[in-house]
Amino acid sequence: MKKIIVSILLLAMSISLIAQQLPAPDYKLRDEYLKKSKRQKTTANIMLLAGGVSVAAGTIMFMTNGLAADGSEDEMLGGVGLATVGVLSMAGSIPFYIISGNNKRKAMEFTGGINFERGRNQVYYPAVAVRIHLK
Repeated sequence: MKKIIVSILLLAMSISLIAQQLPAPDYKLRDEYLKKSKRQKTTANIMLLAGGVSVAAGTIMFMTNGLAADGSEDEMLGGVGLATVGVLSMAGSIPFYIISGNNKRKAMEFTGGINFERGRNQVYYPAVAVRIHLK
């Protein structure tokens, strides 16, 4: 009996020594995509806000110089130009938002998780989600 217990203990200890250790998941690519997405979204926000400020300033310049009797055409054209640059800056932020969303979506493809999905009988049950990007 003692031999059996000793052999079982020896076997149990050796199993844990022989077992393979799983490598830690590599999230470098996901982190790169997330950082890139954040930078692009910050750039888009700055362009959008700067464009809005330029449009507002250009409109104010145009309105004050256009309504004044002694307003020069150069100042009015400067206001129109500033507003135009603002609109172009705001329009230029749109591709940055789109690319930022694409990079965030790519980063999320490298992750798995547990979702709660609704079955046929309207009861939520846990489901494991694993995405493998094959390209």
